[in-house]
Amino acid sequence: MQKYFKTHLITNFIKKNNWSKTRFCKECKIDLRVYEKIMAQKINFRANMLFRIARVMGIEAYQLCY
Repeated sequence: MQKYFKTHLITNFIKKNNWSKTRFCKECKIDLRVYEKIMAQKINFRANMLFRIARVMGIEAYQLCY
């Protein structure tokens, strides 16, 4: 399976802040389905969702990709 995203960065961020998946999605202003797609290494969503996630995490969007 091809890996596109560094999902471990997202899971570590969620654990570090003691957030749920729902809270993470709400803070990033993304849908839970988009979160699930990213975690499943699927790429059929809008690219700006990665920028939203990166902004909340305090990193650059390219750092989420392999």
